Amino acid sequence: MKKRNLWAKPLAFMLAAVMAFSAGCAGAGDGGKDDKDDEDGIELSTSKVTVEVDDEAEVEIENYDDLKKVSVEVEDEDIAEVDIDDEVITITGVEEGKTTVTVSAKGCDDVEISVKVKGGNGGKDDGDDDDDKPSGKKDDDDKKDDDDKKDDPTSTPTPTPEPEVSTGDMSGTYKAEYYLNDDFWTAAMGEEGEIFSGSYLSMFFVMDLKSDGSATLTADYAQFVDDFCTWLDENYLYFMEKVMAAEGQEMTPDMQDQLLGMKDTMLETMRESFEEEFDESDSQILSGLYWDVDGDNLLLTYDGETRECPIDSFGGFTMSFKESELGSDWAFGDLDLYFEK
Repeated sequence: MKKRNLWAKPLAFMLAAVMAFSAGCAGAGDGGKDDKDDEDGIELSTSKVTVEVDDEAEVEIENYDDLKKVSVEVEDEDIAEVDIDDEVITITGVEEGKTTVTVSAKGCDDVEISVKVKGGNGGKDDGDDDDDKPSGKKDDDDKKDDDDKKDDPTSTPTPTPEPEVSTGDMSGTYKAEYYLNDDFWTAAMGEEGEIFSGSYLSMFFVMDLKSDGSATLTADYAQFVDDFCTWLDENYLYFMEKVMAAEGQEMTPDMQDQLLGMKDTMLETMRESFEEEFDESDSQILSGLYWDVDGDNLLLTYDGETRECPIDSFGGFTMSFKESELGSDWAFGDLDLYFEK
């Protein structure tokens, strides 16, 4: 099987959380000094934009009259184009993807706009095929052509479909819960892993065994982030104390009040960051899988390799990954996942 980085996305998110909350601690420790600096910086109506290909989105510089020598630059012109007219920044989608627009002004820190361009209408060619025919219907000529093809031994044969499988009653959606214990956090993040000890978080994996014999394996990253944010909401000061301790700081009563005032904003920012950076495709670990049942084993075939997954008396099954299959940068030993409905 190919290497696949099961943990890359959630761990990148967790590391980003530590950095964000560490910066929040530093801001609280300065007694609001950063807030004053922000008042003199570039203020935008939004810091993220989603736009369709060939469509436009506008972002307003709210304190434009207070700034000098304002300019904009897009990181990837193949994804989007950017223009500025006084206080209005216009972003035009070029090609599906993600990029960043940087806004600069004299004497200010640069600010960035995260841009996500979605693909346009993928059915442009549909009209060409159906100009003269009602959708979903065949005329008499079409039916005659079909009959001729059946009787003509020289006609091109229909491609052979994937072999049928004896799916039995195993088809359906199965979930596996993997508990992220203290050993996991230490292996994943070193000393910073101590920050997450006792969090009792889990990662859920979903195996969809379809009735046609195909299957997909996905990771429920959205559920992971939701669970993490819920845990963080309930253990906010405990978490912040650990972050500060890792930075060699000690929480004072004044800092505690400031951090509590920042709580809702920081949690909302984290959720928005996840929604912006994570596509549905990010959760897909394996596609192009085929399955069958052989006695007490579920057979999963991928890239010509078949592995046996033992089925227990409750109808669940275990799928095992070797550390070498999980990607060298984010692997922490072998992984055994028990799936059940």
